Amino acid sequence: MANSIDGGLKGMGVKKEVAGIVFLALGMYSAVCLLSGVSGSSLGGVVGEYVARALFYSFGYSSYIIPFFLIFVAFKLLLRRLLLISSGAPLGLAVLLFASSALLALISSGGGAGGRVGVFIGAPLKEFTGPTGAAVILMAITLIALLAITGVRLHKKNGDNEKKGPPIDTDIDGFQQ
Repeated sequence: MANSIDGGLKGMGVKKEVAGIVFLALGMYSAVCLLSGVSGSSLGGVVGEYVARALFYSFGYSSYIIPFFLIFVAFKLLLRRLLLISSGAPLGLAVLLFASSALLALISSGGGAGGRVGVFIGAPLKEFTGPTGAAVILMAITLIALLAITGVRLHKKNGDNEKKGPPIDTDIDGFQQ
């Protein structure tokens, strides 16, 4: 009975590692496709050219976040014991992709910088809240996504990294009395 449980747990580890390798390959390939698609040389081949066009058409300049997203998920799967990455980080990257795409569509003249997804999200938001309100909302969402991704907190709790104890009396030179 114990062997079947251990074998199942090992199988889950192998599946996560295989998924991590697949995400790493997809992230590297999408990066090559996006970078070479813009420069004119197609290092990703015919498929890579279509991938770059589809990503750029959909998300505009925000499509450059996608390789980071895929590689980030790959590291989360592959190095799950070494890196402590919150489960909200991939969701934060997805929110960052959509919010930045909408923000780019909002601030660009034709909306093309944010792709079709950016126009789809940004245009109704601009209609309801005006251009300034939409920009403020999208920047706030972008900052929240960055906080979720990095895990950085803006406020320190009272007990974080502080030694509790009575204050030490010092004289004017800074030496203890």
